[in-house]
Amino acid sequence: MELKEIIEKAEKIAGSQKALALRIGQDAGNIRGAKAGIKGLPTYACVMIADLIEMDRIAVIAASELVTEKKEERRAIWHPFVSHAASVIMGAVILNMTPAPANASELIELSRNSLNSNVYYVK
Repeated sequence: MELKEIIEKAEKIAGSQKALALRIGQDAGNIRGAKAGIKGLPTYACVMIADLIEMDRIAVIAASELVTEKKEERRAIWHPFVSHAASVIMGAVILNMTPAPANASELIELSRNSLNSNVYYVK
C-alpha cells in the first residue's frame, strides 16, 4: 500500500486532514507533502498512523521511506515490508468476501437461476 492510500485511510478515520495532522503532531502541510509523494513523514508519525488505521507499523514506515529514498538498493530493503502488508490486507479482504459453506450453495443456486434471465439475443 502506498503512503498516499495510508494517509487517505487515516484521514477518513480522523475526520479530515487537519484533524489527522493535529492527532499525529504534524503540520497539515507535511501531511499534504507526504500524500503528494514529495516528502515522507517522521517515524513517530508513521507509528501513530499505523496504530490509528490498525496496520503494521513497519509497513507504514516503509511506505514513507519509499517516498524519499532515491537509491534503488536502499529502496529494495523497504519493498518487502510494503508488499507483505498489501498481501495481508488483500487476504483479509478475500476472507471477508468468501461466503460460508452453508451460504455458498444458496449463492450458486441464485446464480444458476439468474443466468437464464440475463441472456440477450441480438440479430
